[in-house]
Parts: sequence; C-alpha cells; structure tokens
Amino acid sequence: QAARCAYWSVAALCLLPLLIVAFGLQPGAPARVEKKQPVLATLRIGLAAARDPRVLLAYLSAMVSRGDLAVLSTFFLQYGMGQGLSAAEAQAAGTKFFGVAQVVATLWALVVIFFIDRFDRVLALALAMVMASASYITIGMVEDPLGPGMYAAAAFMGVGEMSGILASQSLVGQVAAEKGRGAIIGVFSMFGAAGILLATSLGGWLFDAWKPSAPYLLVGIADGALAVVALGLWLATRRSRTPAVVKSTA
Repeated sequence: QAARCAYWSVAALCLLPLLIVAFGLQPGAPARVEKKQPVLATLRIGLAAARDPRVLLAYLSAMVSRGDLAVLSTFFLQYGMGQGLSAAEAQAAGTKFFGVAQVVATLWALVVIFFIDRFDRVLALALAMVMASASYITIGMVEDPLGPGMYAAAAFMGVGEMSGILASQSLVGQVAAEKGRGAIIGVFSMFGAAGILLATSLGGWLFDAWKPSAPYLLVGIADGALAVVALGLWLATRRSRTPAVVKSTA
C-alpha cells in the first residue's frame, strides 16, 4: 500500500510541470528551417557522431551512469526478501538507504556543478567516475546491505552517483555540435537505456550466481574502467594541444 501511494504521489507531482508546459509555452509550432529527418536518418547522424572520441565517451558515460542509478535501488528488495523479510519490510528497509543516498546526492549536486565548469569536461568525467567507482565498490564490500553500516556507504554512493550523472550530462552538452545536437542527445539517452537493461540483467545474474552485493561491484568496476578511458583520452588530447618546442641552434 505504501508503494502504491508513492506512485500516486509522484503522478500527482507530475501535474505541476504539466500545467507549466501546457500554459507556459508559446502556442503554435516553431518555424522549421530544414525538413524533418526520418527516425533512422536521425539515428545514423547520432551514431556517426561517435567518430569523435569525446562523443563516444559521452555515450559510454550515459550507459555507465544510468546503469549505476538502476542498480542503486533494484537489489535491496531481493536481498531483504532473501533474508526472510516480507516484500513490504524489505522495501521499507531499502527505501531508508535509498533516501539517504538521494538526499546526499541532491546536496552534493550543489557542490559538484561548481567544479565541473572549472575543469576540462573529459577530466571532470574521469574524476567523477573514480568517485563513483569507489562508492559502489564500497557498497559491494558491505557484508550486510541492510545493516547500520549501510547508511555511510549509501551516503557515499549518493556522492558517486550524482558526480557521474552530472559529469556525463555536462560532457555531452559540450561535445554535441549545433548541427545534429538533437540526434546526439537522443543516442546519448538510448545508450543510457541500454545501460539500465545491461546493469539490471547482468547484475541480476551475478546476484543469483555469486552474492547479493555483486551488482554493486559490477557497476563499480565499470565506473573504474570508464575513468581509465576518460583519463587516457584527456591525456591524449592534452598532448595534441601542447605545441612542440623547437630547439634553435646557433
């Protein structure tokens, strides 16, 4: 009943932006400068943009960061029920930790957005993914995911989660060219959806085959791998931008 009320509450909250959009936007369709592209043509534009390594990195970051978010709340319920709790008790226990993570993530967003614009976006993504990796691996090392030690781990996970999401979005916002921007953002979202499917399916298999904390270790390793890729790309582009020093001879 509590879960049902939660869904109805969110549905009610959606009415506010609905009213703002319904009455706040200028009426009438905007003037089109170019003919609208078919869906497949738009998809090809978005995929072709991945020839730029930074765009490809943004796509991969969407897959990883959205997968992180899915794993964050999916496996508390299964673990609790496996420990003999009812579905309601398991959901109530998991919601406490999820709430801690989201409150910390919201507050951390005010901090991380201050720093992202002061770093190269690729470097910012690398640093964010290091934090995300550390936070999810910390969760994976907790012996009892429903024990009191989970509060601190959940707070740290909120920091890592928000760092990865904001760094990913800021990167795609910078690398998406004006021409084809919509296609790039669309493919970015598509990779995010693929990340959710991959993390929940593979994480669920590891949950059954290995241990309950395995999904968190999975996304922690994925975050770490993406951090290495982002750092390597940042170093490569930094070297390419550094002018060569020519030695003069008398």
